[in-house]
Amino acid sequence: MQIMRKIKNAFIFVGIIAILYFAFRAYSYLSEMYCWNCTSQEYFDKGSTLICMEDKKNKNRGLDFIHSAAKKGNVDAQIFLGELHMESFPENYHIFNKEKIQSIRMMVPIDKKKAISHFNDLLGTLPAAKGDYRNMQYNLGVFFKTGFLESKSKEEQAKKWFALSAEAGNSDAMFELGLYYNALGDYDSAKKWFTNAYNAGKDPASAIMIGDYYFYSKGVVKDYDQSIQWYQNALNVLAEPDVSLTEKRTRQLIDNASQRLKIAHRKIQEKLQKQVVHISYSIEGSIRNYLIYTPEICGRPIGEIKMENGVIKASIKENILFGSAPMTKEVASMSKGLSWVLNTYAKDKYGAASVFNFVLKKK
Repeated sequence: MQIMRKIKNAFIFVGIIAILYFAFRAYSYLSEMYCWNCTSQEYFDKGSTLICMEDKKNKNRGLDFIHSAAKKGNVDAQIFLGELHMESFPENYHIFNKEKIQSIRMMVPIDKKKAISHFNDLLGTLPAAKGDYRNMQYNLGVFFKTGFLESKSKEEQAKKWFALSAEAGNSDAMFELGLYYNALGDYDSAKKWFTNAYNAGKDPASAIMIGDYYFYSKGVVKDYDQSIQWYQNALNVLAEPDVSLTEKRTRQLIDNASQRLKIAHRKIQEKLQKQVVHISYSIEGSIRNYLIYTPEICGRPIGEIKMENGVIKASIKENILFGSAPMTKEVASMSKGLSWVLNTYAKDKYGAASVFNFVLKKK
C-alpha cells in the first residue's frame, strides 16, 4: 500500500509539472502572439518584423501591433502610419519607411485624413522623444510650409520645426531658416543660416543665395568678386554626384548659378566704365507692408511696398522724384518692389549712367 501511495504521488507530481510546463508554453505562445505587457517600442519592432513576412495574416497582425505602438505614443509608429497613408511626399521630404511601406502598400489604402491625424499626433510626442529625429523635425516644417498641416500661424510653426532641426544639424532646415529670415528682410540672420547650411552640407542653393547677397548688396557691401566666388562654390558642389538631389533640381541649380556667374562677370566689366554710387537705406514695418527710408531724406519715407489680397504694389511718395507726382507699380514680389523703388529713386537723383550699390542699414 505504501508503494502504491508513493507511485500515485509521483504521478500527481509529474502531472502537476506537466500542467505547469504546458501552461508556461501556452502563456509564452500567447504572449508572443499578442505581445502582452510589451512596451510601445516592442510593439513597433514586432510589428515591423511581421509586416515584412509573406503571409497576409502576419502582415495584418504586424499592422495591429504598429497601431498599438502609435496609440501608446511611439514616435516611430506614428511616423510609419503617417507615411503609410500618404499618396506622395513634398519635395525634399526625408522618407523614413520606404521599404516597409512597399511591403504592405497593396493592403492599405491612401487616406490623407489618416495621414494628417498621425502627423498631428506626432506634434505632441516628437519633442520629448529620444533619438535622432532631425529629419522628421524638418519634415514637419515642410508640412506646415506647404499647408499639408494646418495652423493659424503656419509660418511660425514651420519656423519652429525648421529651427529645431537646424539646431540638430540638418542643412536643409538651415536653408529653410535662411529663406524665412530673407523674406523678413533680416539679411544678417538669413546669411548666417545660409552659411551654416553650406558649411554643414555643402548646400549649393545656399551658396547661390549668399552670392546674391553680395551681388545685390543685401546686408553687405556689394562685391561682385565675392558673388562670383559663391556662384562658383555652388557649381563646384553640383559637379559632384549627390543622391539627395533629383536630376531636375540639379540642372535647375546649375542653370541658376551659371547665369548668375555670367552676369556677375559682365557687371565687373561694366563697373570699370561707370561711376559707383553707394546708397544706404532702411525699412520699417512688416513682411507684408513696409516703408523705405534713406538718410538723404530724413524723417520721410521715399516709398512703400504693400501686399493686399495677394497683390503687391510698390509706390514712391510725393515730392521724392524731381518734378514728379507719386508713382505706383504692381510688382511680382516684395523684393522686386523694393528694387524698383530704390533704383527709380537713385536714377532720378544721380542719373541712369551710374552704378548703384544699395546697402541695407538697420533703422
